[in-house]
Amino acid sequence: METVSIYYNDNDNSFMDDFGSIEYDISDIMPLKMVIRHKEIGGTYYAKNITPGIIYEIEFPIRDTDRSLIYYSIDNTFNDEDDEIVFNIFSIITPNDVYLFKRNRRNICIRGVQGGMIDLVYYKGAN
Repeated sequence: METVSIYYNDNDNSFMDDFGSIEYDISDIMPLKMVIRHKEIGGTYYAKNITPGIIYEIEFPIRDTDRSLIYYSIDNTFNDEDDEIVFNIFSIITPNDVYLFKRNRRNICIRGVQGGMIDLVYYKGAN
């Protein structure tokens, strides 16, 4: 049997192959309930009997480490430690946390969706 590895990118909410050349519609391979669960906890999901002779190995990142995110209020964007824009912020913190953070306009430290502590820095200027 052939094994096809698919990797989940939580920054842009996409599923790509080893080389980043093929984007997969994961709903054909994995039940939505399991997708949601694995986005939260990370790990590997194996799917058989979808395509004859192929085993799908879907890798989700495990992020239980501490992180720092900067919110640029002028641009209304969150940037990560590498100063890359975080497109899928709700994979890191909850919508309620985003709302309260923007409303209070001050730096906070909260527990992330996938574990670990998240330092949120509120920056009033442009990036």
